[in-house]
Amino acid sequence: MDFSQEYWLEVSIGEERFLPRERLTSAPYSIRASTVERAIQSVRRRGSRISRTGTIILSELPGATIDEAGDSIFIFFGAGGGALNYSLSVEPPVDTVKAGFSRYPQVKLESMGCEAESVSLAIEGLPEGVSATFTPLSCLPPCNVTLHIATSESVTAGIYPLTIIANSISGLRKVAVYTLTITPPFNYAMRIDPSSATLDQGDTARAVVTASLITGFAENVAFSVSGLPTGAFGTFSPNSCLLSCGSNMTISTSTTTPIGNYNITISGMSTGGLVRTITFPLTVNPFRFNLTISPASDTIAPGAQAQFTLRNSLISFVTQRVLYSAPDLPSGISVTFNPDRCSPTCSSTVVVSADTTVPTNNYTIAIVGTAIGGATDTVTLALRVTKYPDKITNLACTPGPGAASISLTWSAPFQGASPIVRYRIYRGTSPGGEVLVDSTTSTSYTSTGLTPGTQYYFVVSAVNSHGEGPISNEVSCIPFYYPSCKRIYDAGAGTTDGVYWIDPDTGSISNAFQAYCDMTNGGYTLIMKTSNSTTFSYFSNYWTTNNTLNESDLTLNANTVKYPSFNSVPFTTIRGCVGSPTSNCLTHTFGSTMASALSLFSGGYRNEGPDRTAFQNTFNMRTQCYCGSRGFNVNCAWVYVRWGTTGNQENDCGSCDTAIGWGIAWSGTSSYDGSAGGVQSCCCDGCCYNLPLGFSYRNTWLWVK
Repeated sequence: MDFSQEYWLEVSIGEERFLPRERLTSAPYSIRASTVERAIQSVRRRGSRISRTGTIILSELPGATIDEAGDSIFIFFGAGGGALNYSLSVEPPVDTVKAGFSRYPQVKLESMGCEAESVSLAIEGLPEGVSATFTPLSCLPPCNVTLHIATSESVTAGIYPLTIIANSISGLRKVAVYTLTITPPFNYAMRIDPSSATLDQGDTARAVVTASLITGFAENVAFSVSGLPTGAFGTFSPNSCLLSCGSNMTISTSTTTPIGNYNITISGMSTGGLVRTITFPLTVNPFRFNLTISPASDTIAPGAQAQFTLRNSLISFVTQRVLYSAPDLPSGISVTFNPDRCSPTCSSTVVVSADTTVPTNNYTIAIVGTAIGGATDTVTLALRVTKYPDKITNLACTPGPGAASISLTWSAPFQGASPIVRYRIYRGTSPGGEVLVDSTTSTSYTSTGLTPGTQYYFVVSAVNSHGEGPISNEVSCIPFYYPSCKRIYDAGAGTTDGVYWIDPDTGSISNAFQAYCDMTNGGYTLIMKTSNSTTFSYFSNYWTTNNTLNESDLTLNANTVKYPSFNSVPFTTIRGCVGSPTSNCLTHTFGSTMASALSLFSGGYRNEGPDRTAFQNTFNMRTQCYCGSRGFNVNCAWVYVRWGTTGNQENDCGSCDTAIGWGIAWSGTSSYDGSAGGVQSCCCDGCCYNLPLGFSYRNTWLWVK
């Protein structure tokens, strides 16, 4: 080396330069390495200048200290200044990135000599799914280069030491380590419960929004809502939270929020900017309320007014004010409300007035409630304006109180413009065929003299000084039959002898029957006729069962007949006529009413009634002189009689041989049995008269009343 010029020695270890530089004089310097073969690694010539680059590995010896043992020491020789050198670093040297995201560390190249040349950059150690780009790819130190590290979401998380390599044109190589930690890709999901909501105007919907961490490290998520209709707003509590977490969402609408179906969007944004959304269907219904009015109808005269109560019931969960109106009113009719608006549930008094010019008619008035949000409900009331009495209501009819009569009752109607003076009664025997038959000032009436079993139709109207009101609805009833001829006689419903209808229970006419009535003698009912036969002998079941015989024979001619009246007509007096239907008769009146002849003859012995002499005179027969038992259901050892008297030749009733009356049987032989008359099996005392041996028949008629 020619030392005629001035040379300098510059030493650097790593990025540290040792100053001041040492000036070289004529004495040559020798630089050796512990590994000589590597002492000079490169030689570079530029014109008259030669640059050599080598690596010296220093070791500590006694008396010397090296802080960075093993570092490379670069020695530059140059005339008038330092040789080519530069440093390489990365900022930050350690970094973290989430999979799927990027990082932009800065690579710094610093010049360390008097000369400089372009340096190109490269990187080693990139894992699969990670790419790197230098911007620019090369530069002349000093300079900064942006390194773009891009990761995919599929990259495997881990710690990766990446080597950044710098190479100058002359081959000067520098390296720096960039340690990159890749964390798993951040992801989360959102859901909402319930998944939709339906509410009324002014109401509030609530739901819980849950954000759940799927991968990566937890971040804060902020919630928001969009797409809400006018007048609606949403809030979250809390507004944000650290995954995984939940927030209470509240959607509030106003009374004027438009009704309809809306798909609103619930959004979540993480700290790192990852957005997730869910759709929340929201249905806004009209505000709901219900109007009712009481009473639903009324009647007034011209110049009068009627009062109603309007009730407004809340159906929605929240209330709003409702304004009342009565549009399209008929001429002359006005409506007022007090109050004219309220928030349900509430009530208002409605007054409907008709002036004196309003004609008689039926009017329908609509009452409308309109909520602030536009929802409406309508209720109607029926108003009749009339100066005449209104139509009678609650007309009802019932058969009775006795047979052949019908009772009517009704409710007094609205009187009209003046008081009611009377009610008109219309009656007929066919629907719509009623004619005026009577009038009354009462709200009840009894129609008499009717034919039992015939259906009668009635309508009634009210009359005031202005005239007659409309007729009522039609009703119909069937009058009762009387339970006996005596009841017919007592009611004056029949005064001549003949056939009449009888209804024993005076109710349903399905069990009514016809019977012959003796009205001449106070209303006797014929129950049995006998002729020359044994049909009604003592042991015949006709006396003790409901069986009837030849009941269609409703004449007074002699015959063998048992009528339905025997089984059901109550009475207090029984009459038996011999030889003639209504003369030559025996009668007996009981101390109490008998339910029927059937009940009398089905019972036991009754020691009462006409004596033996009366029977002997009526039947023109005479029994034996002794015993003389009489009454109903008589048993005298040998002889039995349903109604009559017996006789015996001994002075006792232990072996009677004779009997006179109805329903006779002799125990010795059935040939001595008979329906009515007398029997004689022995007459040894000479008392018998007109009573030959055997049975003597008589035509008889049994009556009750």
